[in-house]
Amino acid sequence: MGCQVVGYLPDVMAEARVRRVLEEHSASLCNVASEAWPAAQPCLVLVAFGRLGDEEWARVIREARERWPDVPIVAFGPHVALDARRQARELGATHVWARGHFFERLPFLVAGLLSTDPMGCDDAPHPLLLQGLDLFNRGAYYECHEVLEDAWRQDMRPCRDLYQGILQVGVALHHLREGNEAGALKVVRRALRHLERLPARCQGVDVDFVRERAKAIQHVLETRGMAGAKAAWDALIFNLDVEDRK
Repeated sequence: MGCQVVGYLPDVMAEARVRRVLEEHSASLCNVASEAWPAAQPCLVLVAFGRLGDEEWARVIREARERWPDVPIVAFGPHVALDARRQARELGATHVWARGHFFERLPFLVAGLLSTDPMGCDDAPHPLLLQGLDLFNRGAYYECHEVLEDAWRQDMRPCRDLYQGILQVGVALHHLREGNEAGALKVVRRALRHLERLPARCQGVDVDFVRERAKAIQHVLETRGMAGAKAAWDALIFNLDVEDRK
C-alpha cells in the first residue's frame, strides 16, 4: 500500500467516499473516529468538522498538529459553518474547505501527495495551468487568476508556487493596466517570492523567464513609477507557453 491517511470521519457515508478515492491511489485510511491513532506519521490528515463547540473534531486537529507539525491537515464541513471554519484554521488546519469542494478536490489532493515527483515540476502541465496560460496570453488576467487559483487549491506539492507566481504576475499587470501603482508593486513582489522557490523549469514553463519579466515590472515601478510603467507597457507584457524559450 501507499501512504496512510489519518481521518476523523464520523459520518459513514463520508468515510466510504474517502476510502474509495484512497484505494484508487493505493493509499489506506485510519479513521480515528473509530480506530486508535497510528504510530507512524501519515502523509495527510482529513478532519470533518461540525458545529462550533463540538470538541471532538477540534481535539483531533489540535492533536494531529502536535503529533505531526509538518503534515498537511485538511478540514471540511458545511459551507455555512463559518465560525467552525474559522476555529479549524486557528487550530492549525492547512486548508479548510466546504464539504462539496473537498470531495471535488480530494482525488487531485491525493494524487499530488502520492506522485513519484514530490515537487510536481517534472509532471506534464496541469490542465488548469494550460487554461490559465491561454487566458494570460489573451490579457484576461482576472480570469487567469480564477483558473490558476483552482489549480493551486487542487495541488498540494511545491509546484503550486508556479500557479501562484503566474497568477500574481497577471494580477500585477491588471493593476498596471488600471493605473494602480501600489497594488501592482505589492503583488509583483509577492509573485517573486513564489517564483524564487522554483527550479529553472516547472511543468514545461520557463520559470527563469517568468522571474526575469516579473523583475522587469518591479524595476520599472520602483524606478520610474506608474508613468514609466505606462510608457513601457508594450515592453512589459509578455506571453507564456510550455516550450523552451532558449
